[in-house]
Amino acid sequence: MMTNATPCHPSATRAVQSGGRSHGAAFVGTWRVRALVLTLAVVVAGFFAARIVRADELDDFEAARTVFEEHDFREAVERFSALLSSPQGPPQNSVIEREARKYLGVSHYLLGNSEQAKLQFELLLGIEPDYALDPVRFPAQVYDTFAAVKDAMQQRSLAEKAARLKAPAQVTLNEAQAKALRTWLDEDHGYWEVTRRSRWMAFMPFGAGQLSNGHTATGWLVAALSVGTAASATISGLLHQRLAGERPTPGEIDSARSAERSLRVVNWASLGALAAVAIAGIIDANLRFVQESRRFVREAEPPVAKELRDVLAQDASDADAWTDSELTGAP
Repeated sequence: MMTNATPCHPSATRAVQSGGRSHGAAFVGTWRVRALVLTLAVVVAGFFAARIVRADELDDFEAARTVFEEHDFREAVERFSALLSSPQGPPQNSVIEREARKYLGVSHYLLGNSEQAKLQFELLLGIEPDYALDPVRFPAQVYDTFAAVKDAMQQRSLAEKAARLKAPAQVTLNEAQAKALRTWLDEDHGYWEVTRRSRWMAFMPFGAGQLSNGHTATGWLVAALSVGTAASATISGLLHQRLAGERPTPGEIDSARSAERSLRVVNWASLGALAAVAIAGIIDANLRFVQESRRFVREAEPPVAKELRDVLAQDASDADAWTDSELTGAP
């Protein structure tokens, strides 16, 4: 059986192959366009959905505020509560949430639910700590309650910050440093130094006995009196010797004799006072003789203990300064 077949020319074969490739490329390009269009449609739909959600929140808020303005506070509480406790969560717009909590708190207060009102005011201030309630738009009692809640929250915040600043510093210690710190904190920080004194020091004049016994004030007093009386005796003696070498005229003899007697009296009185001070000092030093004394000598702090003490002191100082500046409003 013979079959008529049209011979396949090479040029025709190339045309068929070229057409197949063009068709495949067009198919791929079409799907890319469709995917791009679908993506844009999803984005646009999401955008308008969000706008619809925000529009619904704003409509619900305006409806609730209209009820509030009509003084139907029970209905206002229900509407604002529904807006804030929506299954989709709180309003996306923080301004709407803030204003809704304000009106909800005021509605609760006007219905006599002061605790619920304070709770809503706290939540509002949590969103915007510096929020100020209009004293003209709302009753004075509502404004005072809001101001009290705001003041209490600010004081609590200040106290928490001060407590955090005054908390013990976290100092990282290795095992050896921790052991040294525990030893320093648990044991005595020094030792007793014992001083033994010789009895012969109590017979030393001019306050030496008192200073040896550790009676510093008495020792310096005796020493000062000794120096003063010795200086008086020395000066009066020198003046007396100088006066003895002079040759007064007949008219000056009486005054010269009077001056000589005065200087002699002062000199002997000074020497007597010096001797009395020396004897009194020796007697006092013997009566109050201290054979042995003990003095506590403090050891130097380990570096880790000093570091910890410095850090804690600086933290306390910073906390006090910060608290004072916050309470006084100073920069």
